Amino acid sequence: MKLVLSEEGSIMKFAEAKAELLEELCRLVAQSGEVDSGIDLAAWLDAWLKEPSPELRGATPAQALRNASGRHQVLKILERMRGGLPA
Repeated sequence: MKLVLSEEGSIMKFAEAKAELLEELCRLVAQSGEVDSGIDLAAWLDAWLKEPSPELRGATPAQALRNASGRHQVLKILERMRGGLPA
């Protein structure tokens, strides 16, 4: 079982952290006006979490979720992606 640190400093399961990211991703997509884009957001998130990110110094978003600071960075990357800036 993978555990990560939440913003409040408590330990949570990786699946719970991923579920929160998916919820945030759905919110961001809804705000962008692309509500019916036909994209499977859960599948996209699963793949994206495994891809090394230059913004995370080559770490994957999944690795970054291990602590509150990394989780915050991952959320910022998703927000920038919604805004059209490269992530």
